[in-house]
Amino acid sequence: MPTPADTLPFLLGSMVPVAVPGSSVLFIVGRAPAHGRRAALASVAGNSAGE
Repeated sequence: MPTPADTLPFLLGSMVPVAVPGSSVLFIVGRAPAHGRRAALASVAGNSAGE
């Protein structure tokens, strides 16, 4: 059984990959200001269909 001293670093280390956005999110966030809402929503639909 892990001790509390081992659990805290594990929890902190496992939160970092969850908090970092993936490439799809960065793509959509980049498209929205450059091309507008319609292009961003089309990118969301395309990413959803392709995954």
